[in-house]
Amino acid sequence: MRSNSPRFEPERYTDRAKLTVNKANPNLKAKYDRARNYLEREQQRKLAEQEKRKQEAKAIQEQEKQAFFARKALREQGKHDEANKMLEAEKRNRPRSR
Repeated sequence: MRSNSPRFEPERYTDRAKLTVNKANPNLKAKYDRARNYLEREQQRKLAEQEKRKQEAKAIQEQEKQAFFARKALREQGKHDEANKMLEAEKRNRPRSR
């Protein structure tokens, strides 16, 4: 069922509210500006942390890949004991998952 009420346009209403607030109370404008800036900084910080975690995960994955190929090369040369020792050392040094 469709109502006859007009479609909600948040931009229009928020712009009008901002104009009213700015004219009525400049201190309130400063407060909202500080809050908005804080939220933007928090969002940027979270994005930076997320990117950092991605880079760390990629680096760990690359290390594991290199270690795998090193073990594979040792096994192809018939040095199974050394490959197994490498694998055990990796398991001991691997950090616990979250």
